[in-house]
Amino acid sequence: MSAALIAVALVIAAACAALAWAQLRRVLRSASPDIRALATTLKRLPPHARVEELARRAEAGSFEHRLAQNLLEEARGDDKSQAEKARIAAVNDALADIDHTLSAGAAWPGVAVRVCARSSLLLAVIAFVVERSASSILPLLLIGGAGSFACIAIGRRSQREARERREAVDALVSVLLGPSDPPSGSLT
Repeated sequence: MSAALIAVALVIAAACAALAWAQLRRVLRSASPDIRALATTLKRLPPHARVEELARRAEAGSFEHRLAQNLLEEARGDDKSQAEKARIAAVNDALADIDHTLSAGAAWPGVAVRVCARSSLLLAVIAFVVERSASSILPLLLIGGAGSFACIAIGRRSQREARERREAVDALVSVLLGPSDPPSGSLT
């Protein structure tokens, strides 16, 4: 019986770690890790050349490339004031998209911690009731503790990476739009 409970505890701990890892993977894929360096490089260019350079340097399909493509499309209008409003709207849409991507599963690591900890406690209680022995409880609690710790560590890294991505995206947008027209939907 205790071997079956240990197997169940291992499966639950692995599933919880995978759930927490899914959020971290989503955050890591949301934007390029070198977006801050890209913003610094673009800052050295004249303002009119920054968007074209971003489109050239950014990987196709990435957040940065989509942002550059949208800005280039909006800049093609004849009316300058309408084009500027459309540019700001495109940036605000991009900021909303990246914010949604970064925060959509933000609670997953915390949920994984609770599920892992509570399920290991439940399995430990079941093991104690069935076997009336404390020796079968310890492995279950260790598995639950290790799984919970892994989920906590993954969740903290996910939060840190999301914060860094938000700051980097804000830096990029500030470089692209310039100091005269800051975005209304800043992420930080």
